[in-house]
Amino acid sequence: VSLPQKARLESLEKQCQKSLNSGSYSPSVCFNLLNIVVQQAFGEQANEQVVIYDARKTESKRGPKPFPEGHELIETYLGGLTHPQPGGFEASYMNVLKALHATESVEAQQHYKECTDPPYYALKDQDGVGVMPEIANLLNADIPMLFYNGMYDLVCNHISTERSLLALEWKDADAYADTERAAWMLNGETVGYMQQHANLMYLKILNSGHMVPKDTPDVALAMMSGFLQQQSFSSSTQRLGRETWIESSC
Repeated sequence: VSLPQKARLESLEKQCQKSLNSGSYSPSVCFNLLNIVVQQAFGEQANEQVVIYDARKTESKRGPKPFPEGHELIETYLGGLTHPQPGGFEASYMNVLKALHATESVEAQQHYKECTDPPYYALKDQDGVGVMPEIANLLNADIPMLFYNGMYDLVCNHISTERSLLALEWKDADAYADTERAAWMLNGETVGYMQQHANLMYLKILNSGHMVPKDTPDVALAMMSGFLQQQSFSSSTQRLGRETWIESSC
């Protein structure tokens, strides 16, 4: 993206922010922002576009979009839906639901799907409603919170998450902003970057898109286990120096 194109996108972002601030939580200008970027990545005439869930991948602009790969396995495993399965995959989804104490979904005639439309449409008018005050309340109550992003995710990208966390108004906001970032190493390899202070942790995962457990399952397991066991993710601190960061108003 060139600098003039970036300026145009920033102008559209200001329009989006204005709509959100006025109480319009599903304006088309907001949804179109990301669509414009991914659809025009290779030009208007190209048949391919960037996948919003993983900037390393491409997909057809007009054809079916099967991402995430393997979602049929999950739908079979959790929802009992019938899909052709590779390698003779078999699963008794009722046993799975019993283990998760989720058999009420069967009684309600609900089946798990990777992306299902009714909940989306039911909540669409609230899509842009923020939860920043609620997050701040939880942090002020000393509830441990871990946020994470795959570095190649576009739709839930790490830049937006970092900006949001730095803009949070909570009791340790200044101390969190002043905390140095650290590399997180697993089995001798750097797999992510952590910024942490008190009960707020933010982890960026390398070599991952939107589906971190699918892209790097060993890292995802170590992340969740480490969080639940209150382990440190700081393997090697970055000494780059820091200055006060101020979010520009839109």
